[in-house]
Amino acid sequence: MPRALLLLSMLLLSAPSSAPAGDGVTLTIPVSNLRHVGQGELVVLLYREVARIPFDPSTAFLRTSAKVTGATLTVTLPAVPPGDYALSLCHDLDGDGELRTNFLGIPREDVAISNGAKGGPAGGPKWEVAAFAVGSEDQTVTPLSMSHMAKD
Repeated sequence: MPRALLLLSMLLLSAPSSAPAGDGVTLTIPVSNLRHVGQGELVVLLYREVARIPFDPSTAFLRTSAKVTGATLTVTLPAVPPGDYALSLCHDLDGDGELRTNFLGIPREDVAISNGAKGGPAGGPKWEVAAFAVGSEDQTVTPLSMSHMAKD
């Protein structure tokens, strides 16, 4: 092998990789104030930056779900790359994958947003209120308490 090619190969092999190290971190999400135990599932959506936090699985960065087996539960999201995120949760009682609302757009299924953020007449909470940072180590987010907007 010519000396220049050998030197170039050695340089390329010793250069730092631009790929992120590892597969990301585990994000632990404690959830409380669940009702309708044994019914439906808790759908957890993780978003990268958006203007307002929706409940729209098609636009989420990651999605997972869990059976509602008690008034509290813990959900984990593995392999989350470092960055800024927001969470949107829904206790999907009918299993249709959509947040049921009344004619005014008020949720008929229980919901929670990261940082306890609340929506308003213009839609879901603003990014700046719901966002949190994920670093390079496993972490637990601020506990989320489900909001009960509908009377049952």
